[in-house]
Amino acid sequence: MTKTFAVLVLLGAGFFGQAHASDALYITADYHSSANRNIANVSLLGDSNAFSIDQTFTGLGSVNSLSLDIIGDLNGGPLNTAFAPALASIGLQPGQIVQYGNANAMSVTLHGASNLFAAAQVGSNNMLTAMVVGNNNQSSVSQSGTGNSLSFTQNGNGNSLTVVQRAY
Repeated sequence: MTKTFAVLVLLGAGFFGQAHASDALYITADYHSSANRNIANVSLLGDSNAFSIDQTFTGLGSVNSLSLDIIGDLNGGPLNTAFAPALASIGLQPGQIVQYGNANAMSVTLHGASNLFAAAQVGSNNMLTAMVVGNNNQSSVSQSGTGNSLSFTQNGNGNSLTVVQRAY
């Protein structure tokens, strides 16, 4: 089993900006594994964005992949923020991204400010494409089992979305 865990907290600088002492990127991986099967591409431009990425490859099938594109401030799960009760009911915290299994694919784009987002894919061959454009939106997604597929767009301000998909 190969596991990659990353915590992204960027305060004061974006991906293309100058780094400050308060910026942090933590990544741990099993480099002794002959088959590192997790891929995470992250692009951040803005201030005070926070994410926790946990990818675990179970040793079967193809890669787990994540693409995260953030433009704006206070996105993900910054400053000890919390979801509204309905979104919190699926057990994820703002900024938490989990991929456990194999052949899971996630593409997330957040453009705006103060957008809370969390997603979990547990199983195999799950696909998530998310685009959030605006401010003060909340999204929480859980996919478990095999072959779930979800694509959504939130446009505007103050929108909320909770999705739970289970397929076995």
